[in-house]
Amino acid sequence: MRNFLLNKISLAIFLIIVSLGCSSSSDDTPAPTPNNNNGDTTVVADNTTEFEKIVIPDGFNYEMTSEITFTASRKNTTGKIVYSFYTIDYNNTHNFIGKALSNSDGVLEYKVNIAGYIEKIYVTMRYRGTLYSKTIAKSSTNIQVVFDENSNQVESSNARTKSCSDVIYAVNNSGQAFTINIGSNTVNNVTALAEGGSKASAVNAASDKLYYEHNGSIYTMNMSNVNGNGTLVDNSGSPLSPPNLNSNQYTGLEYVADQNILIAYKNKELYILSPSNYSIVRKPTMSGFNGSDTGVDGDIAVDIAGNYYLATNYGLYSINFASDYSTAALTLITNSSFPYTITGIGFDSDNTLYASTDDIPSKLITINPQNGVHNVVFTLPGNIDDFSMSRCDVVSLDSDGDGVADIDDTYPNDINKAFNNFSPAENVNSYLAYEDLYPNKGDFDFNDIIVEYNANLITNGNNEITFINFKFKVKSVGAANPSGFAIELPVESAKIKSVTGMSITAPGTINLEGNGVESGIPANKTVFAVFDNSFNILSQSGNVKASSLINITVEFQTPVAYTSLNQVPYNPFIFTQGDRANEVHLPGKSYTVKFNTDLLTAGQDGGNYKTAQGHPWALHIPVEFAPPKEEVDITTAYKRFNSFITSNGSQDIGWYTNQDGNRDDEKLAY
Repeated sequence: MRNFLLNKISLAIFLIIVSLGCSSSSDDTPAPTPNNNNGDTTVVADNTTEFEKIVIPDGFNYEMTSEITFTASRKNTTGKIVYSFYTIDYNNTHNFIGKALSNSDGVLEYKVNIAGYIEKIYVTMRYRGTLYSKTIAKSSTNIQVVFDENSNQVESSNARTKSCSDVIYAVNNSGQAFTINIGSNTVNNVTALAEGGSKASAVNAASDKLYYEHNGSIYTMNMSNVNGNGTLVDNSGSPLSPPNLNSNQYTGLEYVADQNILIAYKNKELYILSPSNYSIVRKPTMSGFNGSDTGVDGDIAVDIAGNYYLATNYGLYSINFASDYSTAALTLITNSSFPYTITGIGFDSDNTLYASTDDIPSKLITINPQNGVHNVVFTLPGNIDDFSMSRCDVVSLDSDGDGVADIDDTYPNDINKAFNNFSPAENVNSYLAYEDLYPNKGDFDFNDIIVEYNANLITNGNNEITFINFKFKVKSVGAANPSGFAIELPVESAKIKSVTGMSITAPGTINLEGNGVESGIPANKTVFAVFDNSFNILSQSGNVKASSLINITVEFQTPVAYTSLNQVPYNPFIFTQGDRANEVHLPGKSYTVKFNTDLLTAGQDGGNYKTAQGHPWALHIPVEFAPPKEEVDITTAYKRFNSFITSNGSQDIGWYTNQDGNRDDEKLAY
């Protein structure tokens, strides 16, 4: 018994001594240590994390995305065009970002936040039913994407989705008239011209007229009935005697719709004609013919952008007319080795230049109007002395009348919706990782609360946002306290019709207005809560607790310009320990009006939600983030995070991806 009592007393004394020698402080300062026998202070390891040992560059905000501005256009084009954008990741996977409609000149400016590790962007353009593509290096924050007739064609012209076709109306000196359908290359409707042979023709699609020349006079034919008798009629339908403008035969003819003029050509001379009575309005003074060009044969054509071209027996020229058509300066495009004599030219709805040759039978070829490069399309069953093109207007089905053809409209039956615009991309998620001990620093494992998200900004035919659909999933490894999560949008709350889908389980923490936004927020901003208590929605599953999917829909009362809300994820934040006023934001972001500013001086916050040494409480990671295990420093789990920081974000920008060498899988919680 005596030994038992002595043992208990000895144990009690030992515990008292041990307790007096231990620090109960919750900060990171190591407990004082006694001197050793030599009088020196014993050095012991402190609890400073590896992350804290990194010297952070001044002003570094850990940004892993950048806003890229794309300016997309197509050369020699008028009319609106739909452009689509994709990222290409390190696995060469094309991930759809979004699409938008250009202005009437075919130009679109499109802004989007893209992960720093993305090196290439894939852009498509649907133009008059045909889809084209370009792959662009992400070389700067302002990228020009210019399409032309040489751009890669994803869908061939043969597969156009059109309710009309590009049609060549051709004539020859033997008195034949016939049509050629571009794409199918079918020749049909061969007939005989009532007046005899012709070497010049033009199309007036709006009036359904085919003009053709015979012995210096011009006749018309109804294009819907190529077998017509060729009688010249005026707008009232009364027969007219064809005026004989010149006894010499014209070899080229073109109708210019926006000017309502006919341009005729023969022997190095151009004539501007009135289509009402075929009188000569102007005879331009011409210059620029090649010295070897005799000017025989030839034709005139106008492309979609209004540029003029002339073909002669020598080759292809561009024409620069004076504004009043008084002069016409020629620039030769083809060279002396061009192998064909051209008899007719015309541009189709894709602005491709077609030409016929004087071979027997004639060949139909394409010519690049920039450099004269040519290709044979097919050989005709007969010969062509001239032709003109009836271009397809792409009268595409638009079921909801929003100005976007059904083929490009993701929501063809909803006038308020046209396009999806995803952040970071369709079926790709970004991650927001938080430490929850603010204003005190944590252990920098960034696993207390992790919010996985994807946002879809739905726009109408005017590229205005009408809805935002968010998908959220919450994860946690070692949180000791519950947290809520909310987002501040840079838009007036009066523009919000409704916010639905939130997980509100603790009444009183978040107070809502009737439309679902948080009350008490200044009118120029909007705050909506995604969830108010993480403990109520998390369930254990392996090493990581996770919630079910939370779908939030923000519907706008009035549409909002896409450029005013393309900065996803806006200003996301958690609020901890059931206290709405204890907000934790991304570094560099601002707190809301609900924040308790006393917290700024109550802990280690050195300003802008970073410690005085520049260490944050939150990170925005633009791809899947596998969190470190509990109390595993992030720089230990992600081996290139250090280099990313010390280089001020210029190196190892993709430190978070699962590429070889980035992660230590044994230190990650999955």
